[in-house]
Amino acid sequence: MFPDSGYMVSNLSIDGQYVSHWDGYYTFRNVTTDHTLQATFDREVYYYLGISAEGTSEGGYAIGSGNYYVNRPVPIVALPIPGYRFTGWRVVYGNCTVADPQDPVTTITSSDYCRVVASYEVDDSNADLTVSPQGLDFGAVPVNTTASGTLTLTNSGSMDALVTSIESSAPLFTVSQELPLEIPAGTSKTVTVYFHPVQEGEVNGTLTITNNPPSAPQQIISLALSGEGAGPFDWNLTITPTIFATEAVISFQADPAYVNTDAVFNLYRIYRSGQPRTFVESFTRTIEAGANSFTRPVWDYLPSGYYTLEMNNSSGTTLLAQYSIEKLNNPIDFQMSASPAQTSSQVTISFNNPSPYLVGNTAEILFENGSESFTVTTEIIAGTNSVVQSVSSHYYPLGEYTVTLMINAQEVGTTSFTKVAKDYTLEASVSSIDFGAVSVGGSKTVEVLLTNTGNSAALVSAMNASDPVFSATPAVPLSIQPGTSAVIGVKFAPVTAGEISGTLTIINAPDAQVQTIIINLSGTGVSQSSSFEVIMIPDASVIGNSIAPSFTIKNTGETSISLSDIVLEYYTFDPSVIADNLRADIYYCSIGSASGSISRLSQVYGSDTQKADLQTSFTFSSGTLAPNASMQLQAGIHTADWQYNFNESDDWSYPVQSGNKAPFVVIRDRTTNAILYGTVPSGM
Repeated sequence: MFPDSGYMVSNLSIDGQYVSHWDGYYTFRNVTTDHTLQATFDREVYYYLGISAEGTSEGGYAIGSGNYYVNRPVPIVALPIPGYRFTGWRVVYGNCTVADPQDPVTTITSSDYCRVVASYEVDDSNADLTVSPQGLDFGAVPVNTTASGTLTLTNSGSMDALVTSIESSAPLFTVSQELPLEIPAGTSKTVTVYFHPVQEGEVNGTLTITNNPPSAPQQIISLALSGEGAGPFDWNLTITPTIFATEAVISFQADPAYVNTDAVFNLYRIYRSGQPRTFVESFTRTIEAGANSFTRPVWDYLPSGYYTLEMNNSSGTTLLAQYSIEKLNNPIDFQMSASPAQTSSQVTISFNNPSPYLVGNTAEILFENGSESFTVTTEIIAGTNSVVQSVSSHYYPLGEYTVTLMINAQEVGTTSFTKVAKDYTLEASVSSIDFGAVSVGGSKTVEVLLTNTGNSAALVSAMNASDPVFSATPAVPLSIQPGTSAVIGVKFAPVTAGEISGTLTIINAPDAQVQTIIINLSGTGVSQSSSFEVIMIPDASVIGNSIAPSFTIKNTGETSISLSDIVLEYYTFDPSVIADNLRADIYYCSIGSASGSISRLSQVYGSDTQKADLQTSFTFSSGTLAPNASMQLQAGIHTADWQYNFNESDDWSYPVQSGNKAPFVVIRDRTTNAILYGTVPSGM
């Protein structure tokens, strides 16, 4: 909106709403309907704005005086001079408004003559810079070397310091510092000064530091610098003894300029033949004040010869001192060994290398057996070295072998071993097995241990039984290493009643030599003409001072059974109780009479959740159980003093199935020991 010359817009409304602030332009966005603009025009009116400064010696300047249109913002600026600060704008005369009276750069709006002043006051804040130490004395510094010293610049004032220059009056004193250096109030910065004498004699100078804070007076600080150029320092480097076979002691006198820095020592081997010297090793040592001395025992393993030790500064750029020595031969115990001492297949030759100077060299290992010999090589490493050599081939004769370790064409160690003929003899833990009575249709397995007592791997290629009722597992071939054992399972599964005997032939044949092992086998097949069903009511609580099961035994066969021909077995797990202290009582027997006995098994059988180490046997002295008839037996197991608490939760015979059938209670034939009902603990 542009008014004609000499006019101005004094009022603007849009859709009836007054617009308070605008600059001649108004932007409509997302216009979807009509809008109404109403403007009021007046003649342009000017007014005079007077700007001045006030305060202590006025303290600064004020910019902005002149003629301006009424009611339009006019920029005004307050400029304090160094040592003063702006405190605010004050309207002296007129109806005018300062946008921000505390801002030195702001705007003012007025409709008539107006006079405004900028107020100032003395700024007592400063940047008080101090330097510590107040001077530097570098002492004696070898000519053409550089020493350094540190200055700490601390700003204890209330405003930031600004170091704009650091100048030395003597060129031998220099400062490497990027300028300007700003130091905030209450903080410190360090500056390093260097002294590099080029000739002997005293050197003095002055270091001038200029602090030019932005709004405070300039500050100049001067401090004295001094130092002395000294001739080359005598480190008095020595190695004692000069000629040695074992350890050597390195000594030197420290140059004060190098105290608490590292010295780099380089060792070189020198050849009298005129060939170039060779580098041996490098190591560092921190230089301490005064006399320094330390032992280098690792030199025990240096090859004999002549050497030079050079001592350099930490960067390796300046040679400080050197010393020559002679190293005599020092025999090393390489602790050479052969394992095993007797072998038919392979041998491990080992030796220990304590010398770092031999790492990476080649070792030759010479094997000798009479007129026969051969050599193998290996790269030497630090510590234990091992070489595995096969001697199984028939090209390597039997007998004793001498093994010699050669390094740099010198014999440094020997050992020996003996090659023997292969032996892969197997020994069986039993020569015969009697399976006893086993029910026809059932089976029994006995474990046999095969042990290799030889020096070579055995190979079981066959396990043949003379009768099919006998068998063996696992499947062949079965390899058994020297000094180890393998378990085989020999099984008897009769299909008819009666005594049966036979043999198991084990063939061990890893090569042309064959070993035959024969195990005699026997057992009795027993027909199961009787069958039973056992119903058990276990204890209501699994923990108590007794075990009191109640059994119902039913004859499910077709013929009567004499109760004296059977035994009922109940298995429990109680490793902490003494078997001799246990009692098995009969509380009730519906037919004839019964008695109980308890014995501890040879080991724990079963699983983690259901196991047995005690067997309670209930036998009957009289009575007959007709077909399809039942009898009741109530029994109790406890200690003599009734003080032991049993936990039946993991007992083998405790669990029952649907209908309280007790599959883990066992009935046996007392004559043949055949199982007529139930399952014995696994592994028995």
